[in-house]
Amino acid sequence: MALGYAGFSPLRPGRIHMLCPACGRKQSNGRRDKTDPARATLIAFLCDRCDHGTKDAGCTYRDAQGRALCSFCGRWQCERAEGAAECDERLLRKEGS
Repeated sequence: MALGYAGFSPLRPGRIHMLCPACGRKQSNGRRDKTDPARATLIAFLCDRCDHGTKDAGCTYRDAQGRALCSFCGRWQCERAEGAAECDERLLRKEGS
């Protein structure tokens, strides 16, 4: 069952919804970046109005059921601090190293 994000248009194939957690600004069906996890339907990050030169502010990805996804390996609730070695190993295998 797909999650209906309030205030967003229906998600089109190959697109992603964007949300600023600071001000609540939303953008429906934004262009997907090649680094976005394939199953991500929402990315939360600081918009240009709220990001005052913050470096490495980070982002959070969510799937259609609202579960958090690891931005490195694309799995559900993978804590980067705890699963760093596993994420790095998966990325290396993915890149063919």
